[in-house]
Amino acid sequence: MTCKEIQELMWCGEITQQVQEHLQTCERCRAEQATLQELGLAVEAVPIPKPSRSLLPSTADIQAAITAHKRRRFTKWLSAGAVAACLALALTQIPSLLETGKNQSDVSDPSLLPQTTPKQAAPVEQIQTMLGTYHYTLKSQEPSIVKTTLPASFAGSAQGTQENLYYAYANVLSQEVNLDMTTHLGHEVDVYSLPLNETFAGGRIDGYQDCEVVAVFDQNRLVGIWLRTVGGSAMAAIDNKLFGEITNQLWGEWAKEQKLETRSADTVSWTPDQVITKYLDANNRGDHATMGTLLSLNYQFYLMTNGAGSTTSTPIVTGNYYGPMIEPNAKYQVKFVEDIPTGTVDATALFLVRNRQPYAMKTYEVDGGPNAMFFYMTQESKGGPWQIDNISTGP
Repeated sequence: MTCKEIQELMWCGEITQQVQEHLQTCERCRAEQATLQELGLAVEAVPIPKPSRSLLPSTADIQAAITAHKRRRFTKWLSAGAVAACLALALTQIPSLLETGKNQSDVSDPSLLPQTTPKQAAPVEQIQTMLGTYHYTLKSQEPSIVKTTLPASFAGSAQGTQENLYYAYANVLSQEVNLDMTTHLGHEVDVYSLPLNETFAGGRIDGYQDCEVVAVFDQNRLVGIWLRTVGGSAMAAIDNKLFGEITNQLWGEWAKEQKLETRSADTVSWTPDQVITKYLDANNRGDHATMGTLLSLNYQFYLMTNGAGSTTSTPIVTGNYYGPMIEPNAKYQVKFVEDIPTGTVDATALFLVRNRQPYAMKTYEVDGGPNAMFFYMTQESKGGPWQIDNISTGP
């Protein structure tokens, strides 16, 4: 099929298997699909005006209809029948009303009335409905489902683990489509993961193609949903908006406002090489909690999400929040290498995934072990503490 035929099918809403296969290889048609999605969102945003006048009949019309009804034939017979019915009802009810000890509250107790519960759609059906609003389709109907417990709070944890950071971030993306996990914190939930036919965030980010939807259900009720790259750490709302576009805040500002940082006051006075030394000392003790607190939230987020997929026991990789394995008790030497220019604010989509612009960054080399290691240090904001932003090993 030609691109013109494919695009005609897309505009008619016929996303067939052939159309999906064509979109995977044709950049022009993917751009047309993105235009269609933007148009759909714009149309949905147009307010529907209310009627300029009441559509109910006038009071005079209603009164005339009642009067006409009263003048119908056989009115006297109907009236007589109504009187007889009332007398019969009274005669049958008087004995029960006179019955001693009768608790009239039993008659009016709503709990004794038949209860009807609206039927709730199955989780996968709820996901499909939500995705369809934003022109996404499921590649598979078979979800990966795991049970997990949401953190008790989005606020930071002093224990070094930062699951709250992940869910606070994911909740920003969920709130974009009018869902919210806030009132479900601390609850045991079911997390569904399903692959999508479309590319991540509408193909806005080069190199990020394969995409999954992650949905959180509490008692079969959809409370959170977002997109993520398969095996990667990029996330987006299902309307394709990225974190920076939703919050309009830099990562450091948002983390501070959400009280995600839990640094003690004395950490502000530590120099970068002191932070590295404390990290190595904690590694010698096997103190992973302390190691985690010395990492930047950005690095912790990367460790929690990089490699996460449908096979992990939770939506995040919880086994490592403290960095790579380092041989303990070696005689390490910490040497400053260089300052890293932070540059100007990047406007690309990949930058907006986290919308991050540190105040200062430095590189240190650590020798003495089997391999040289490079510690990338960051100061998220002016006057803030130095933190480990990444650790890599050399040959």
